[in-house]
Amino acid sequence: MNRNTTIKIIGLIIIAAFGWAILTNRAINSLSDNFEPEHVNMFRILNNSVVVTLVFATMYLLISKQRKRLGAAREHYGRLFENIPAPMFIYDDASYKFLATNKAAELQYGYTKEEFLSLTLANVRVQGKLKSLHDINERFATKDFQSSYWLHEDKFGKSFYVCVYACDTLFNGKPAKQAMVINIDEQAKVELTLKKGSPIETIKPVITNGAVPHLA
Repeated sequence: MNRNTTIKIIGLIIIAAFGWAILTNRAINSLSDNFEPEHVNMFRILNNSVVVTLVFATMYLLISKQRKRLGAAREHYGRLFENIPAPMFIYDDASYKFLATNKAAELQYGYTKEEFLSLTLANVRVQGKLKSLHDINERFATKDFQSSYWLHEDKFGKSFYVCVYACDTLFNGKPAKQAMVINIDEQAKVELTLKKGSPIETIKPVITNGAVPHLA
């Protein structure tokens, strides 16, 4: 049951409750010839209280179930994000501060989750390469994007080429980007070696799967 369905059901319950209250109040009014006015008023108050209690109880149960479903969905997505074998992180769209990282990213870059959350993208980009990141984010402010290959750096200063796939998302209600970062260091070095015109014998050790991928 999605949110819109829940809202529709709650709306129908409220309408039905008002209809019930009107009908029962008419029935109670018809008892005025047989009961004292204070007794009729007591019946009316009791009826209205029961209707209101039932409506609020039903709404509470529906909303509680919806919240549990949302909580389960978030937990499932959290496990998927955390355990997916590809390095992934979520970063703030404006400050580039890391907001969330998964295990694969922590393994690839050498930072703990706590260390990552105190850093920004500038800390994993090779020094002097941050301008291209600003340019990409401005060009694809509201679009998904895929980089060709970027030079990243781990905690210990080792640099390696990566391909980045990023898309817009929300994190705690604020605009952010979610990125998957694939290590393509060996493939990138093959292409760069070929572009320099080096003999094929010098690059055989780093060619994988018998093919040289093309990187835009």
